Amino acid sequence: MSKRKALLLAVGLPLSVTALAAAAEAPASALCVKGRAVSVLYGGDWYPAKVLDGPDRMGTCLVSYDGYGSNWDEWVNAKRMRSAAARQAQTVSTDPATAPASAGSDAVPAGKYGCYTFDNGQLNYAYTDVVIQADGRYAVGDKGGRYTLSDGGAMRFTGTMANATGKFTVKNGGKPQIDLVFNGDARASMSCPKAR
Repeated sequence: MSKRKALLLAVGLPLSVTALAAAAEAPASALCVKGRAVSVLYGGDWYPAKVLDGPDRMGTCLVSYDGYGSNWDEWVNAKRMRSAAARQAQTVSTDPATAPASAGSDAVPAGKYGCYTFDNGQLNYAYTDVVIQADGRYAVGDKGGRYTLSDGGAMRFTGTMANATGKFTVKNGGKPQIDLVFNGDARASMSCPKAR
């Protein structure tokens, strides 16, 4: 056991912190194993993924993002990867600001979520606002419908966004966000952080 991990255990830090410390100490080569579950840093957030191939001569790995089409697969270096254990440790955090959403419509904070798309990692254009209401309803302009929230943050919609699926998360810094995919095509996706 490393001195750092022993120190974290000795001072009684939560399991999630000690697991993250242990995962951070894992050699980069251990992450790039075909079929291994990892998290990948993209646009300032960590996304669950799986290693498809690698490492190549440059030390990068081909990864596929969970829930996204193969058009999102990319070669990443070890600095942008962490183990699935680190991802799971973050999920079990007791900090309510970083905890995943639980079931029930009251878990998605009411308010305006400004939706936009990315094209090759660059902000492409603002699209629309989705207004989440406290009673399980939402509105897009003068149309709307209802939404349901399942364990793990999965969202389903009726009404005008019936062709969309969503994922509710609380990002670093405690900012709520809804990520949308339309017609099951990751190329038709939007990020919707909550406006302050």
